[in-house]
Amino acid sequence: MPMIGKVIQRSVYTFCKQYDIANPFDKSSRLAGSKWLKLFLKRHPNISQRKAQSMNPGRAAKLSKFIVGDYFNKLKVVMTRLCIFDKPQLIYNIDEKGCKLALYKQQNVYARKGDKRVHHAASEHGENVSIVSCGNALDQVIAPMILFKGKRLYPEWKDNLLPATEVEMTEN
Repeated sequence: MPMIGKVIQRSVYTFCKQYDIANPFDKSSRLAGSKWLKLFLKRHPNISQRKAQSMNPGRAAKLSKFIVGDYFNKLKVVMTRLCIFDKPQLIYNIDEKGCKLALYKQQNVYARKGDKRVHHAASEHGENVSIVSCGNALDQVIAPMILFKGKRLYPEWKDNLLPATEVEMTEN
């Protein structure tokens, strides 16, 4: 699990205080120093600083091994009941991509070297537009849908889109 530098520094400070370990850390900030963090990273080359991809805490909580396993067990039951294991034209996957309307600074975190994607559970910053697409294993797709938060749809939001693309408004 990736951690931001301040969390590491605060944890080390707390550990030293709890076990009465002498240290040169700043008592007012209650953090291990940035020099300590730099030397720690030097001693542990398997940890590197990365730019994290923000993930909503609610979504992060659903990524446990138990929840994912439970999902696939339930999917198997449904696919068995419908007899569709050998019918890829009937099995569609939906994907949603949130696109931020405002730029924000990605958080620096520390994680194990070699990890392909590093997510950091954090509250979402700024407004999102969701793009939803759906397709099956035979390369058949349904036109995408774009979801804007709000009540009023501006006609120019539909300009220059692929044919049959739907644009809708949603409260959240």
